[in-house]
Amino acid sequence: LLRKAKEKQTDRSLPRESPATSAEAPSAHDEEHHVEPICINEEATQSAEGGDAGVFTAPISSIRVVNDWIDRNTESVLVRNVARGEGRAVKLTGRSTQAYGGTVTSDGLADQEALPQWLQALSDRLVAQGVYPPSHTPNHVLINDYISPESGIFPHKDGAAYWPRVSILSLSSSAVMDFHRPRSGMSTSGECGDRPSTETVVCRVFLPPRSLLIFDGAAYTDYLHGICAVAADVIDESVLNTDPHTHGTSVARSESGRISLTIRHVPPATAKAHQLDG
Repeated sequence: LLRKAKEKQTDRSLPRESPATSAEAPSAHDEEHHVEPICINEEATQSAEGGDAGVFTAPISSIRVVNDWIDRNTESVLVRNVARGEGRAVKLTGRSTQAYGGTVTSDGLADQEALPQWLQALSDRLVAQGVYPPSHTPNHVLINDYISPESGIFPHKDGAAYWPRVSILSLSSSAVMDFHRPRSGMSTSGECGDRPSTETVVCRVFLPPRSLLIFDGAAYTDYLHGICAVAADVIDESVLNTDPHTHGTSVARSESGRISLTIRHVPPATAKAHQLDG
């Protein structure tokens, strides 16, 4: 796993490739923004469907990492499409965000809009692989574009507005996500900053480029998740999906920074449903 992560991570300035073909024609929304449709090569990827691959049972259950959930060509197309969406980006400390699908409020999803094809294809794949039931098809994507290797995000919870399962796709760089035990006074805003106290870390997971992180249950409702603001991630026994012989090593993040796509279902503001009843 670490050997793969040490390979050259995706360069955001890759020469433009021929757009991938798709069974569906690009929507007017896609054409307006000159984005490329995606068509995932299933033979070159890993499925999140069924089985126990990538599932960790301790110390927190319901956390799963699927390596190579997308292929390199799809990753490159996604990175270019994110760059084309900078006009809608909101600048924050250490990162910028883009939101697709509507406005998330405390009451649910307002001003709902269709996802563009390049994001809808990911949503459809998650449903096809059983990660989400059809009744809770992902309808919202939040993109975090971290501007440097040292950028991170404070421990936080996603909140009650979302259906309590989240899928996070990593692009361009690896990172380690920490799951924290809440404590009094701990920030839950998600603003970027220095490494929080390690005393609250319960477990950690390594997220290589093109990997899909899925978590729900207690991992979603009872713990906070965040990424340290460091240029290289130290691998030790607390990182669940690593081999013991790699402990004590570190993995440098890409100089261009990491991009994450947080894919979720948000019930409409008029009909919220927050339980895993699908």
